[in-house]
Amino acid sequence: MKMKKSLMQALFHVSFLSIIIFALIFFLKYDKKVEGFVLIVLGILPLLSLKYLGQKIKEVLSEITFGIVNTGLMVVFALAGFELSGILGAVLGVAIGDAITEGFAGIIEGEVIEELRKVKIIEKITPLSASLGKMAGCLFGSGLVLIIAWLVLSL
Repeated sequence: MKMKKSLMQALFHVSFLSIIIFALIFFLKYDKKVEGFVLIVLGILPLLSLKYLGQKIKEVLSEITFGIVNTGLMVVFALAGFELSGILGAVLGVAIGDAITEGFAGIIEGEVIEELRKVKIIEKITPLSASLGKMAGCLFGSGLVLIIAWLVLSL
């Protein structure tokens, strides 16, 4: 019964946060120079939910790191694909990039877990913490890449 409660709690929180994030992005028309910053700020929402629910952020660092690497690299693939072939290139960039970035993000996630264990921090992964940690990381990763793309590289 505890597993079902945990799953339902995760589904509720992820759905609720997804609606809030989508609504903010959809209704607020941003200049591309601030989009990355907005995504980073939105990445704080899942972490606030975890804190509110009593989860220590350091216990989900591996999930956050996975999201940052995975989605950050995937946005790079999407931007590169778009530059090469427009919208179809962006879609293919994400499709191919997802497979590649999952592999690299998994390597880094595993490394973070090993490092946390060395300093006696045991990750406490539940459906809720895994989903919210990765959600935060994905928003941070994509935000960072967009900041670099728009402001540093002037794409």
